[in-house]
Amino acid sequence: MKNGMSLRKAAKRHNFSRSTLSRHKNNDSTMRLGAKGRKPYLTPEQAEELNTEVTKAYDRRMPPKIDKFRLMAARIKFGYSENVLKDENVVNRLNQKLPSLEWAKKFVANNPQMKQLREKPVSSAHAFSYNRTAIEDFFKNLKMDPNQYHPSLVFAMDETFNNLTTVNGRFRMRVIVPSDTKGAYNITFEKEPEHQTLIVAYSADGQLLKTGVVLPLKYLPRNLVHLFVEEHPKDIVFCGSKSGWIDTIIYRNWIVQVLFRKVLEERLKLYVKDSGFGLRTLADNLETELPRLIQSYPAKIYLDGHGTRLDYESSRMCLMFNILVVILPAHTTPWLCVLDVKHFDAMKKMAAKCRDDYVGLTPAKIRPIMVKKCSEMSSNSLHTTVNPKWIQGSRPIPRR
Repeated sequence: MKNGMSLRKAAKRHNFSRSTLSRHKNNDSTMRLGAKGRKPYLTPEQAEELNTEVTKAYDRRMPPKIDKFRLMAARIKFGYSENVLKDENVVNRLNQKLPSLEWAKKFVANNPQMKQLREKPVSSAHAFSYNRTAIEDFFKNLKMDPNQYHPSLVFAMDETFNNLTTVNGRFRMRVIVPSDTKGAYNITFEKEPEHQTLIVAYSADGQLLKTGVVLPLKYLPRNLVHLFVEEHPKDIVFCGSKSGWIDTIIYRNWIVQVLFRKVLEERLKLYVKDSGFGLRTLADNLETELPRLIQSYPAKIYLDGHGTRLDYESSRMCLMFNILVVILPAHTTPWLCVLDVKHFDAMKKMAAKCRDDYVGLTPAKIRPIMVKKCSEMSSNSLHTTVNPKWIQGSRPIPRR
């Protein structure tokens, strides 16, 4: 106010009442010495304890609503432990001495350690599995693994989907709207749009495995096969299911036909390089050298917690083939799965651009084009999102 700020503006900026500032400005000393306002509901020590209680409740994914927050404050003020809330008589006595709703709102607004947000409901399974303890245990278990893995034998696999149709069998194309429009909304009458499921995997040294395409076609086998051999690249395989999503049989076939072949190929390369012998020597002594080959070059693959990954037969085969299957903690794939972090985003942008390039064609003609483009999109998006410096010197790819 000495610099010319008005009384109203100063009171609003510093959260003081205008009458209080007016008395200080006029040096009004008519107030009695004992009239210093109401005593705080909580002492500083109790307020800090309340902050700790709120933090613990949030870590358990059970942040308190405003009425539960008032009950916590009353319990701390009168020295009760959390266990006494099971006694209805104690709860009734505390409900008669609760702080006001206005006090609770002001306490939260003036406390830099907490704020009020609108809740996002989550399932109990999500809350109990996605927490700091579970993630810390996951990394501790990773450090306990005594094996040393070559980057060409460390893999990450995940699936994504690519929508082919949205409105009455048409693709989700770009449309013309007024310049001040924020979203191009279009009414859809289709319950489940047609889609492709892409199974993508690559190794830590930047090698892309064969891309699997699951089509919503019942007459295609679940066994991964090559279709249109003369028209599409060799690094893509197809299969079909009624829903168009991956299932246990498709996952098991992918393990055997794609992952096992790639692991064996990389192990043979490392064996020839390290031993100095050729493949003929390995073939002549296959009974003794093959078990040594499998044990000398362990492999590892990172997967999400989808139900298909819990297939007993697939896990048993990976164990026999010396492949460690690492399941990421629940609900952490947006941060820990390297494919979800960047790769799939770039792939879907390329798929959308591909659809826009063929806007003049009918959906029946665009569908086989998108199928042929799947491998190209996987490869191009991998090179777009992976820095070549990461794989120089055969170093593992770090997480973004």
